[in-house]
Amino acid sequence: MGWAALLTALLVGAGFDCSKAVHPVEARICSDPILSRLDDSLAFVWKSTLSAFGSSRHQALRREQKEWMSELRREAPQVPELRLAWRHRLRELSLKRSTKDLRTLVGALRKVGAVRLENNGSCGRMDFETGEPVEGAAADILELSILPGSGRLHFQLMSGMDQSQCHSCEVESDVPGAKSSRRPWSTGTDDSHASGALSIFADSIVVEISDHNPSFQCGIGASLATTYIFQRHSLRLASPPDEP
Repeated sequence: MGWAALLTALLVGAGFDCSKAVHPVEARICSDPILSRLDDSLAFVWKSTLSAFGSSRHQALRREQKEWMSELRREAPQVPELRLAWRHRLRELSLKRSTKDLRTLVGALRKVGAVRLENNGSCGRMDFETGEPVEGAAADILELSILPGSGRLHFQLMSGMDQSQCHSCEVESDVPGAKSSRRPWSTGTDDSHASGALSIFADSIVVEISDHNPSFQCGIGASLATTYIFQRHSLRLASPPDEP
């Protein structure tokens, strides 16, 4: 089955057959014909997604897939929620595979709604024992959507997320929907402002924040002013599995 194949490839296990299913997720896959077929489809789509990217991206893709699987095993939802999770993941992988060139993403957004890209960023915090600044690991998240009725591309950048000891920052604005690669943006007021440019290339989206008032949606001492690079392989659907 797909789940077993993924476990074997990612988690270094022997796989399972339904007569030996132990984990609740395994048992529910075996007990539900619809979920079983979704699982087989997921195994096929996962292999074709890997083949759509170079080997340099495989480690990040496998890490993402392993995290998705580990969360499901930890939460062990019931069959209806598992079906939703499988369908959502199938859509995500299909989006990754089909979006060969991120410059076509604006057209795709009109159909799939909001999407996000993630990278492994960092954020600064203070060591309260020594008083010295320390860099900590954190996630940078870029969400993209189309503004209704305008055709303009809206983005929201969240930096330093998923790290309770770091100050997170946020900025959002919109840019023209035209196909030019570099699209300037600005937002805020004179007292609290940010500006820069968003550039869309075939395999990455680059967000430049060149002018950033420290008071703009950031914690004390934190700043967004830098360049953020998001790769095509990190493309995800922004809506959670329980939403349409």
